[in-house]
Amino acid sequence: MISLIIIAAFSFFIFCMIFFKTSLIEGFEGADTLSAVSILTEKINSFVNETTDSYVDLHANLRISNAWTGSTSISDGNAEISNDTEKFNKLMVVGNKSGETGKREVGIWDNLTVAQNLSVGGEASIDGEQITKEMIQKMKSHMELAGYAVDGQGTTHLLFANGMQNLTVGSMMDAWANDAWDIVYLFKGWKGTFYAHPDGEGTSQTFTNSKSTVESYILDTIKNQASSYEIAWVGY
Repeated sequence: MISLIIIAAFSFFIFCMIFFKTSLIEGFEGADTLSAVSILTEKINSFVNETTDSYVDLHANLRISNAWTGSTSISDGNAEISNDTEKFNKLMVVGNKSGETGKREVGIWDNLTVAQNLSVGGEASIDGEQITKEMIQKMKSHMELAGYAVDGQGTTHLLFANGMQNLTVGSMMDAWANDAWDIVYLFKGWKGTFYAHPDGEGTSQTFTNSKSTVESYILDTIKNQASSYEIAWVGY
């Protein structure tokens, strides 16, 4: 079916070109029509190797199909474009294996815009630098680290964005229950609210860092009183 549609559309286009040329300039004659059909047939045969109801094979080792056929296994130079609606349900662009890696490859030489989501099944690289799944996992493990606080004795305490954090005995931060925070440092893109009492109660101070890599803020209103805090990502 796909081959018939392509040939029919191409034939109609060529026919119109020949018809108008012969009728307006030379006069329409049956011999011209037969000649045009012969030329068209030769042109099609010059770049089409095989046609079936499900695919068209071009002489350039490229198959265009309406369902994935796995033609890339025929030879290292074969590639396939498939509008698959049966198994993978995607418009598939499958490269050839003619390169040194022996793997199927597709290259895009110009700017590429992805309007929606991008999914990468393997590894990625930027300007030759490889980005692995392990590297992304390591980055994600530090994504909740929003900054740190310093008490009057110079001890540093990390600030985590994981809901309300109480600085009281029995909480995750119970080792800091008796601290006396004077200054907090927020990394860029984070907002922190600090409270005088547990569970976000009492007097509070809120700071937002949207400019610097690290910004310091003095806890003057609740100096030596911070008993809970909450961190949120606001971006920059």
